[in-house]
Amino acid sequence: MAYWGQALVLGPNINAPMDPADEPRALALAGQALALRSGATPRERATSRRSPGVTRARPSAGRRGDSSYADAMRDVARRFPTDLDAQAMWVESAMDLRPWNYWRPDGTPYPGTLELRAKLRT
Repeated sequence: MAYWGQALVLGPNINAPMDPADEPRALALAGQALALRSGATPRERATSRRSPGVTRARPSAGRRGDSSYADAMRDVARRFPTDLDAQAMWVESAMDLRPWNYWRPDGTPYPGTLELRAKLRT
């Protein structure tokens, strides 16, 4: 999981897209994590879904990758409903789809905002 965590932090997040210069290192770390995957718990294997090779530096590929990751993390959150890490990873991945843009100018939420907020409160 340490290799996977290192790869994950090099990827895009709510504050910044993935730096294309970090992509080779992230891919190498993800490869190391996958090589050791058989020793991971089922929850650890389930949360290691993000493909660091898909960046927002390539916008159409990045959006597809971010959406796929959010869908996968939603599934993990459903499979492990009491695992707070799984819940947080799903919320963060979903927030990355609309960074810093969860409310309309009139104060009403965009679709999904209230669900994410509720999950953070539980």
